[in-house]
Amino acid sequence: MEKILNFSAKYPWPILIIILLITALASTTLSSLKIQISAESLVVDDDPAWIAQQQSLKLFGDSDVTVILFKDKDLFTTEKLQQVKKAIDELSGLAGVIEVTSLFSVANVKLIDDTISNKPFLEEIPESPEELESILQDTRINPLVINNLVNEDGSALAVNLTLDNIDKDPDFEQKISRQIEDIIVSYHDRFDKVVQVGLPYIRDTITKKVDEDQRTIMPWSVAILAIALAIGMRSLTGAIIPLFTSLVSIVLTLAGMALLEIPISVMTSIVPALIIIVGSTEDIHIIAEYKGNRNNGMTTAAALDDMSRTIGIAILLTFITTYFGFVSIATNDINLLKEFGLVASTGLMLNFIITSLSVPAILKITSSKKVKIAEDAASKASHLFPRIALSIFDFVLNNKKKTTTLLVLLLVWSVIGALQLRVNNNPLGYFKQDTEIIKNVTLLEKELAGIETFSIILETGIEGTFQKVRYLEEIEKLQKHINSTGLFDKTMSFNDYLKMIHLSMDEGEAETTADLYLPNEDYLVREYLNFIDHDLFKAFVTKDYSRTRILVRHAIYDSNELRLAITELENYIQENLDPALKVKITGSSIVSANGADYMAAGQGKSLLLMSIVIIAVVAVLFVTWKAGVVALIPNLMPVLVLFGVMGHFNIPLDTGTAMVAVIALGICVDDTVHFMTRYHHRSRNRDDQEQALRDTVIDESVPIFTTSFALILGFMTFAMSSFIPIIYFGWLSAMVMLLALITTFILTPLLLSFIRLVTMWDMLSLNLQARVIEKCHLFKGFTSWHHITRYY
Repeated sequence: MEKILNFSAKYPWPILIIILLITALASTTLSSLKIQISAESLVVDDDPAWIAQQQSLKLFGDSDVTVILFKDKDLFTTEKLQQVKKAIDELSGLAGVIEVTSLFSVANVKLIDDTISNKPFLEEIPESPEELESILQDTRINPLVINNLVNEDGSALAVNLTLDNIDKDPDFEQKISRQIEDIIVSYHDRFDKVVQVGLPYIRDTITKKVDEDQRTIMPWSVAILAIALAIGMRSLTGAIIPLFTSLVSIVLTLAGMALLEIPISVMTSIVPALIIIVGSTEDIHIIAEYKGNRNNGMTTAAALDDMSRTIGIAILLTFITTYFGFVSIATNDINLLKEFGLVASTGLMLNFIITSLSVPAILKITSSKKVKIAEDAASKASHLFPRIALSIFDFVLNNKKKTTTLLVLLLVWSVIGALQLRVNNNPLGYFKQDTEIIKNVTLLEKELAGIETFSIILETGIEGTFQKVRYLEEIEKLQKHINSTGLFDKTMSFNDYLKMIHLSMDEGEAETTADLYLPNEDYLVREYLNFIDHDLFKAFVTKDYSRTRILVRHAIYDSNELRLAITELENYIQENLDPALKVKITGSSIVSANGADYMAAGQGKSLLLMSIVIIAVVAVLFVTWKAGVVALIPNLMPVLVLFGVMGHFNIPLDTGTAMVAVIALGICVDDTVHFMTRYHHRSRNRDDQEQALRDTVIDESVPIFTTSFALILGFMTFAMSSFIPIIYFGWLSAMVMLLALITTFILTPLLLSFIRLVTMWDMLSLNLQARVIEKCHLFKGFTSWHHITRYY
């Protein structure tokens, strides 16, 4: 590392010209970079629920549809219904809309002149209010229609669009959602409300918000970082250099994404701002070390050479720990987090390379040749950051018992909170409550039923199973149980068709869906099915009647609540349903709920990996595992407090907050490593450890405070995001950075006061003295390790 930094200082102009040329070339690819929100981004590829969902799609088609909701107090009138029909005709003509389901297409099953009629409810729009009321009454007894396509009083009507990306256009959802919006906007003044709700609309809204965030967060990140660095470093150069290396790294990272055809997603959209915020930390340490050397009276060449030698290894180690912090996120099973971890870690690796090659070069070019008068220790300690750091240091040393007690109490509080931490994985959780999309979803839930769905697949593998009353009664029993729980909004199944047919054939009367009943003989079921085309109910039963499904609509968006509800349902199925029936529960909401569990597991795995890396890297440098523990403990404390805060304040672990702990651990350990490296240099050949610690606090206070404040303010810019997980990510990361700053000057000095640090380089340097030591009677009988520890 030292050689790379010295190489940069030796050939500044050639290096900078090459970097600028590469950056200019890379920038030509940025126009091909796209924003894309994928349906698969929140899933785990080998999740059994996801695999089952794909199988369900092949058997029964897609249950996730785009809903156009018409709401008006006079909706069920001839004039209003004609306007709805006109809108449906326009929507049907859109490329990609393969099916439109509404009262204008769904069969009103009834007996007319001894014949089963399958004509749609609104095949013809009646003129008289009496006829319209009769149709509305027919919908009230049809379980497949009421609160699915129309509400009880006829003031809300849904048009369900089934979409198919036939041409495999990556921008299909964005295009179709906006085409639908263009059509319905012309009907806004004809109804009280006309809204679009569905996954394409949700993803398109996310895409728009991502673009807005890019235009907002990036400029603020640059401005805040520049101000923070200029004030902290008391130098314009100290502000410009980190911005230069960050912007070059961003261009190269985005160019790589464009070349590899990796689109910008919700999470990768924050990578540029992260590179600006996180990538600046090593620049600050290099500049601070160089400036400190110049203030000590060194020439430019001497200051750069000493800087390379003093902190070269620390910079390499801090890059490794930060890099692995982000790489560990890539071990998560959820595709969205996996992609973010890979892109972010690659961006930070590029930033490390650019920083190592360009910062010494820029310092060499911009440095004044005038040699400054060396600044004495008293003058250094009088500056603001050293004064604050020394105050914390002195308080800790003079109040060890009080400090320990406070830390223990904080730890207990954090553990209690962490035990209450919950996980959540809900796409609608991205949005603030006052956004249009949340209002639309809430309106749909209020008027009809929740937009979330899951399917209960029942099968035996035996043809004709679900033409038998015995097994149809099992479906009926399960539907009644689901409806009785009050947890779900609506169930629909093949049974609902049969009950409508049986009511008509039996010439029964019904006022509500509760009055419907199944036929009691198998031959009646087979006879009824002869009158109806299977295409009418293909979404609920296969053609050979060996598999069927119950479709459940609900409005449970909290993953934990849904998981508990599904667990109760699974227990009921196991205890009460015929064992001959094989049952699977799947669907997009189930897949999302399972994703929460994968997130929690990924969080634990990433933290464990990160902790092992920190201990291993630092232990190798300082040739003792104790040093690794010293580096880890001060940075685990803020992470534990983070989990405590999230638990106590009911902040869920989601796609945004799941990253905070690992990223924070990877970043915060940087300051600890720099502190330990500086302390090692200060304590060599000195017996006064306390003074060595005081000198270390003075030397490291400026870069550590500057990087910490830059990180805190930088992460706070994410609070301007449109997405709740990103907002939480910003605030929580800023909190952890502040806690890490404090613990660096509390726990780290305390722990270092108990051990003496020896580096691998010290051991290597002593090899030259090995023969002398072996012959010396003073060290007779000592091992090599004893020689080293004795020497120090």
